[in-house]
Amino acid sequence: MTNNGRKPPIDKVVETLVYGPVGAALYLRDAFPMIRAMLVNRGRVAVEHRQYQVAGTLRQYRSAGPVAFRAPQKRS
Repeated sequence: MTNNGRKPPIDKVVETLVYGPVGAALYLRDAFPMIRAMLVNRGRVAVEHRQYQVAGTLRQYRSAGPVAFRAPQKRS
């Protein structure tokens, strides 16, 4: 280290371009099972929520359908 404890620019470049990607790859390898489980659970919750919404909409349409056909229609 030089300049009052500061690293030379070439050391910063090596850290960024060599050690950074290696560290990121190792982190992802270690964290992948946890990240995968988190993403799968989030996707499952989103799909189940949409299925619930669609089922509710279908219930509304099914219950409103017969009422709409029985209602008297105004003729002009």
